Amino acid sequence: MVQPLSPIDRLALSLASSPAEHVLLLGSGISRAASIPTGWEVTCNLIRHIMAVRGLEGTKKPPEAWFEEEFGESPNYSRVLEQAASTKSERQRLIKRYFEPSDDDEEDLKRPTSAHRAIAHLVKLGLVKVIVTTNFDRLLEAALHEVQVEPVVLATPDAFAGAAPIHRNRCTIIKVHGDYLDHEILNIDEELSAYPDALNALLDRVFDEHGVIVSGWSSEYDGALRAALERRTNRRYYSVWTHRGDVGELAERLITQQGFERLQVQDADTFFGELHTKAEAAIRSMKARPESADLVASEAKRALTQPAPLIAYRDLAMREAERVRQQIEAMGLNNCQGRVGIDGLTKRFDDLLDVSASLRRVLALGVFYRDREVAEVVASIFQSFMRKAEKIEGGNSALLDLRRVVDLGIHAAVGLASWASHNFFSFALMLALPDPGIRSGDFPVSKHRFLARVGIEKSIVGKERHHTPVSDHFLERIRDDLRDVFMDDESVEEAFDRYELLVAVAHVAPAEPAQSSADGNAGNHIFAPPGRFLWKRVRHDADSLWDRVAAEAQAQGADWAPVRDGMFSGNAAIAASAFDLARPFFEKVAHRWQF
Repeated sequence: MVQPLSPIDRLALSLASSPAEHVLLLGSGISRAASIPTGWEVTCNLIRHIMAVRGLEGTKKPPEAWFEEEFGESPNYSRVLEQAASTKSERQRLIKRYFEPSDDDEEDLKRPTSAHRAIAHLVKLGLVKVIVTTNFDRLLEAALHEVQVEPVVLATPDAFAGAAPIHRNRCTIIKVHGDYLDHEILNIDEELSAYPDALNALLDRVFDEHGVIVSGWSSEYDGALRAALERRTNRRYYSVWTHRGDVGELAERLITQQGFERLQVQDADTFFGELHTKAEAAIRSMKARPESADLVASEAKRALTQPAPLIAYRDLAMREAERVRQQIEAMGLNNCQGRVGIDGLTKRFDDLLDVSASLRRVLALGVFYRDREVAEVVASIFQSFMRKAEKIEGGNSALLDLRRVVDLGIHAAVGLASWASHNFFSFALMLALPDPGIRSGDFPVSKHRFLARVGIEKSIVGKERHHTPVSDHFLERIRDDLRDVFMDDESVEEAFDRYELLVAVAHVAPAEPAQSSADGNAGNHIFAPPGRFLWKRVRHDADSLWDRVAAEAQAQGADWAPVRDGMFSGNAAIAASAFDLARPFFEKVAHRWQF
């Protein structure tokens, strides 16, 4: 008999398939492992301090009863704190020891727990964007800072009333009972029975628009928060209520009314650690989506059979591009902070190529079948990913090198599809675009962007000793994207060599053909992006790839497909000059590699 998925498995799949569509509702149980007290515990402890300085340290009367008898009012956090310290700075110094680590604390106390850090990683992956908490501490903020996420924290009536649309924030923490450094913190039953209108409106929107994951919250003492959940009418997303032992009567009623799935857990650390691991695995399994990729390719082929303008194809390509952008954001693949080893770099490389595989397939199909008619959308999508990559500044230099993987994957797929169809209009348009990676001057893509720009030459697992590790890895990873336009692997490799050769020759192409003969030794000072075609040359074989392609270009002249479609300014003489300039460099590198 097939066993159904467990609640945590279903939750992990739900998070991965619907990122940012769940809100966490966290209570004091999430911080208990860090020895963080509840607000009421702080209040009672402060009352004991007041009793001690009045010489009543041995009194057996409960501190809250003594306070009410002494001051004629129920013990309120703000009122108790006001009695204990007269100035703001004194009050902050008095209470921070409850929430911040001191020299006397053990090393792991009052610091983010495993649960806090796992939650931070869920936020970093884009799976969770909103957190509602009854806690006063700042352990969540600290854990988020560790992963370079800056949350927007709403903790006061003014903040609730003036909150900008929360969907714009990468992470929003709503502290319904306040922050420990704010004197408007809520503690007693009267305060917890009703919230300000602005907070109620905010909670109604949050709970109605998201699935809810409850952890460390009993619901027994928070009437206003319980009422906010009871008002929730929309249940489109899976919701889970975690608990360690039995739940109380009020929680039981809420679970039944709202249709929560029960999930008994060992503790918050174990639950969130396991959820993070499972959700990350679900994301990895969804990246490739082979069945979905085939469906998208079939949809692209149908769209390409329609008469111009190819509106359906354009919509499909733009939709796929937006999916790639969202998934990169959700998986944190544009984060360039922190240390990473060779395994991490290779995984980032692969993740970026896997996420964008379906998009490359759609664009390659368009170029193969309807090159001129799809050129505008192909070039605009390529340009948008270039611009996105170049906006990422600062961080780990190796990770920064990988920011161009997606646009260069498009660059290569379009280049290969161009050789497959002998149509280069889209590719020529792409190479003529201004490169956003060059801030000084107006340099086209042809002068700056090529596969080796990824720059992690000796940091790809298994390819540390390769002459062209980046090119080898690109070919290995994008080969399947081109199965719709090539008959076999040999054809793909031939096209890949021609693609890299064409990029190298375009890189050195002069503005005028006369420039190539102005200096007989000019080629000795030229750099052309090296590719696989250099080390694949058989030693002493005069019939090299660059010679063969140069001969094709010369024989066909203005009818040579790249020149015909706009490369080399549409000038066959410039193409010939570019081959002449690049040849000495090709010979030198091939000789050095001894192939």
